[in-house]
Formats: sequence, structure tokens, C-alpha cells
Amino acid sequence: MRLTQKLPAVVLAVLAGATWAVPAAVSRAVENPTTTVNTRETEALEAPAGANLEYQAPEGWSTSPSTSRASVVYTKPEDDQTLKMSVVDGSQDFDVTADRVLRQQALDGTSAAFDGGEIKTSNGFTGKSCVAIKTEEKATGPCAVVHKEDLVVLVIATSTGKGEAPDLQNLLNSFTMVKGAAE
Repeated sequence: MRLTQKLPAVVLAVLAGATWAVPAAVSRAVENPTTTVNTRETEALEAPAGANLEYQAPEGWSTSPSTSRASVVYTKPEDDQTLKMSVVDGSQDFDVTADRVLRQQALDGTSAAFDGGEIKTSNGFTGKSCVAIKTEEKATGPCAVVHKEDLVVLVIATSTGKGEAPDLQNLLNSFTMVKGAAE
């Protein structure tokens, strides 16, 4: 069998490649839109089973839209600081869930270990303090895993050294658990 339609085959191959390459190139060229947190701005994270965590967002930090309702990342590029928060619910045993949450972070490039500290907030959240290290970025800082009922929250703040990573206590004290409509 002899191939007689070489030019149309080449054109189709190039067009098929362009359907992947062009959007990928545009995605790399265009930065994610960011918003800066205003004074006294309240945000919320939604756990998979519907419980919400409401908190006072860190003033002056930037965030980008996310596809996840259960996590958020704030940045302060001028200070090389990052603040990551995520929630899970349905925890039957806080200690087991807390260990799993930290192990998951290791898979995402952030090593963390509990440092023996205990955390209590004014709104009834309790938990453990920890220390986080992002070896690739050479960033370190405090972290915390806290819970109220079956809702578990992870907070990690890191800095590369230009500025000290922020203290987490004010953020943790702003936490409020709100039950979702499903319950």
C-alpha cells in the first residue's frame, strides 16, 4: 500500500499537536491572577463532608484562585513567605489523622515533624505544633495540626530567610467551625 496523501497527513499531525501545545504555551506565558487580602477579610475552606472552616485571612498576603475548596495558599513574594492551609473532616482519631496529614505533605515536598508543643485556641480548636522544611526551596517555618470534633486543619508557614515565617497563633485563634447544610 502506497501513501499518496502525505501533505494532508502532515497537516493533521501538526494540528493535532497544536491542540495540546498552544494551550500549554499560553498557560505558561500568562501568570495566575492574584488577589491581595484586605483588612478583616473572612475566608472559608470547605471539607469534603461539608463542614466549613471560617477564619480571618492574613492581611496583605496574596492568593490565587484554586480548584480546591479544601485548601488555600497565601504568599508574600517580597518576603519569600508562603502560608498553606487545608482541611479534612471525618477524623475518628486525631493523632492518626494528624500523622497522615504530615506524611501527605512529605509527598508534596514539605517535610514536617511534631515538636512536642500543644495548641489551644480561643474557639475550641486543639492540636499539635510542628516544624516544616521545604528542602528544595530552602524554606523553614512553623506548622500546626489542630482539630475540633472531626474537622482537622493543617497550617504551614515557611520562609526562605528574607523574613521570618509568621506566627500562627492569631490565625489559629480566628478559626471557627461551621457545619455544612448536609448535616
